[in-house]
Amino acid sequence: MLASMTGFVAHTFELSIGTEKVPITLHLKSLNGRFFEASCRMPHALAHLEPLIIKKMRERLYRGTIFCNIYLGSPLALSSAARPSWPTIEAYVKAAHEISEKFAAQVSLKSDLDVNSLLMMPHAIEFTESPLDTTLSDIILQQIAEQIDCLTKERLTEGRELELDLVKRIKAIGDLTTQIKERARVVFEERRTKLMNEMTEFIGQVPAENRESALQALYGHLEKLDITEETVRLDAHHENALHVIAAKGIEKGKKLDFILQEMFRETNTIAAKCADSTLVSFAIAVKVELEKAREQVQNIV
Repeated sequence: MLASMTGFVAHTFELSIGTEKVPITLHLKSLNGRFFEASCRMPHALAHLEPLIIKKMRERLYRGTIFCNIYLGSPLALSSAARPSWPTIEAYVKAAHEISEKFAAQVSLKSDLDVNSLLMMPHAIEFTESPLDTTLSDIILQQIAEQIDCLTKERLTEGRELELDLVKRIKAIGDLTTQIKERARVVFEERRTKLMNEMTEFIGQVPAENRESALQALYGHLEKLDITEETVRLDAHHENALHVIAAKGIEKGKKLDFILQEMFRETNTIAAKCADSTLVSFAIAVKVELEKAREQVQNIV
């Protein structure tokens, strides 16, 4: 079972604040990320919930870049009644008086301020947000927990599509590895026969005391042509990748990425060892499938 790192859910519910029913909309969005990172945007009165929300998301979502947005349908629902900001108003009145005195000799300025003028001044009226009580906070946290569950289900749904594609590509790599092994046996026998014939003729011309080193050179050259070790490891990585996909649990993206890196390494070694066009074409086909598989793995939790 695989889970994708991408997903989006939105939900709106009503919260009773005082005598008013206030609509609240929750947005949860998950994107690819190397680690777990979360950020929240919400009214200041709900800021105390952010650590609890991030903890809940970390426990269920594991990995990815997560955005949690909370919107209030009535922005002033958590605010107290409007109150005059006396320090601000006094500063405006003082400034108006100073302006009037400074320019009284040059122009006639009306120094009286009416209430309407003061109400138009920025920050003359202030609203203070009131924190939610425990009961209302618990309701919001419960709603967020339910949306985390919904996002998890969406990630699993997309993960099933990724799993089908990934398994198909890994099995294709297994089939190509089988072809590599079959072709490698043919190539190795051809090279071995050719080298043995050449070496038999060559050794006949080499002094007896130098024949041992000549034979060692032959064995060393044959060993360099042998890719048995690489194909065995490639088969092991292939089986391990399928085992990880089928295993229980969610966090598999990093494991699969590491396995695919190892498969890349073995494939590169095979291509470097075998100067055979057919084997090289098989190795290239494996690398193409591996590259496509890695693209999918980058989106897995």
